[in-house]
Amino acid sequence: MKLRSLCLHLSLNPLTVEALGNAEEVVKRFVAVARPLLAKWGCKDATLRLALPPLNGEKVESVVELAKAMQELAVKCGVEYVGGLHLRASLIPSVERGLREAIVENDRVFASAALTKDEEAEAVARFTLSLSNYLETGASVRFACTMLSHVETPYLPAAASLSGRNGVSANLLYVDLVKKARSLQGLVKSLKGASKEAWSVVLKAAREVGVEALGVDLSLSPWLEESVADAYESLTGTPITSPGALTRLKALSSCINRVKRSVKSVGFNDLMLPYAEDRGLMELGAQGKLTLWRLLVYSLACVAGLDMIPVPSRVGVKWVKGVIADAFTIARIKGKPLGVRLLPANAEVGDVIDAWFFKGVPIPRLDENQ
Repeated sequence: MKLRSLCLHLSLNPLTVEALGNAEEVVKRFVAVARPLLAKWGCKDATLRLALPPLNGEKVESVVELAKAMQELAVKCGVEYVGGLHLRASLIPSVERGLREAIVENDRVFASAALTKDEEAEAVARFTLSLSNYLETGASVRFACTMLSHVETPYLPAAASLSGRNGVSANLLYVDLVKKARSLQGLVKSLKGASKEAWSVVLKAAREVGVEALGVDLSLSPWLEESVADAYESLTGTPITSPGALTRLKALSSCINRVKRSVKSVGFNDLMLPYAEDRGLMELGAQGKLTLWRLLVYSLACVAGLDMIPVPSRVGVKWVKGVIADAFTIARIKGKPLGVRLLPANAEVGDVIDAWFFKGVPIPRLDENQ
């Protein structure tokens, strides 16, 4: 079993610079407990994260100061990342400049905008495209739009604290379990074992920190060479771009939902295909076999969203707005939140770009007719 991260969810209401300062002791206690615990379980590459509650409307004007305080808290306490600037999409026009500065200048701070109405898609599209000049700093990597609502999950950028209680969550990295499984039933069995181990780590960490054990996000996600696309092909015997993929992906997602009943869970609990985090997906994109449109269609059956996909910035606001609107429609059809994280680049389809520490990412075709 590998843990991808342990996340401390802080219930700070209201979320202010002062409240962040007052939380320092519990964050230090979390780090002191989590580091040796992860080492004991052989998860030395797992990261420590903070998840904070959404911003109150009256506080959004201070996003620059808040982001700076989050960054300072993370650095001081030894936390890698903070899911900290969560706000309603309707507020983006009033804080656009400050939000952009906050993300660009603080490389441990992530942000999300919750879209609840169709008419909010344009503001999100404009903000997303405004990050194209900051690609190498990872600004667009640290911003996502979540459909329907914010999400209590350890996955960034969406990682938020919504329960009203301080607590601990975790997520898994289990591509190897999928590759070793000979059947979906076999995967369910091995994933149940891994999820129970992860839950025991969450319980122990929460108990020692003195907070609540919130749960495990059982989503199947990749990390570069640990490719979900490759794992899918190993399990099904077919490429992820072959006919029948939607049906097989749904079956794989259903395995996660079966396991979800056996352990306390939080978050998306779905199959994830973040393009720039999966070498297998990127190879298919470079070959012209995988398009943004195909990944969007896949989210109808599974997948937590359209994630980490570089697009030429010249596509414009109308095009990005359309993608966000389609994702919002899919979320409403499914009745569950999903996210969109595009990486606008001053480049063209087929070019290879760098986004933060994600190097050599090929820009895929946008649709089947391109």
